[in-house]
Amino acid sequence: MADNQFKLRAWGVGLGSAIIGFAAKDNNPKVALLALLPALTFWLLDAYYLALEEKFRDKYAKAPTDQKTVPTFALKIEGWKVTDPLPKLVRPGVFLVYVPVLALALALIVGLVPWPK
Repeated sequence: MADNQFKLRAWGVGLGSAIIGFAAKDNNPKVALLALLPALTFWLLDAYYLALEEKFRDKYAKAPTDQKTVPTFALKIEGWKVTDPLPKLVRPGVFLVYVPVLALALALIVGLVPWPK
């Protein structure tokens, strides 16, 4: 799961940065608007994997440790809610990866950052 999160971060930042680069090269704020899509999508996916990993860690922690009980090895997650990934969106390890890409794209769109000539 950690490998998935690492790949999501690499793709999210890479795609967002590439799109911002194309937008800056062409002086086109509409292209910079496209950078928001991969950054937001991968940010949500990263938070989802983080929440899912936490559920699996909880399940592992509750597994029987004595020799008399036979473990079931069932990987079904109980108690999953759609809102579980939402608190993970603001964790520093997730937040600080995607917010700079979003901030730069928004700054280019709004015009806070001058376009290169």
